[in-house]
Amino acid sequence: PLRMTYGDGEPFSDADKRLFLDVYARAGQRIDWARGDVLIVCNYRFAHGRPGIDLLPHQVRTLGVLIGSIFEREGQRASAW
Repeated sequence: PLRMTYGDGEPFSDADKRLFLDVYARAGQRIDWARGDVLIVCNYRFAHGRPGIDLLPHQVRTLGVLIGSIFEREGQRASAW
């Protein structure tokens, strides 16, 4: 399930999610992968995701996920990203 909330904890409505996904699809950055490539993304600075991947029967894909501590939001800075 896709659970998204605003900074105050209020959940996104279905319309909010549709708008977010539409903007993300139009403004996302494509990454052209090559064998052995590694990408590290800062979740505080960038949204992340990917289009679907179709593997051939002989191909294998391995994913690793590292989830850090949850931080309580303390406000925002106008000068931040």
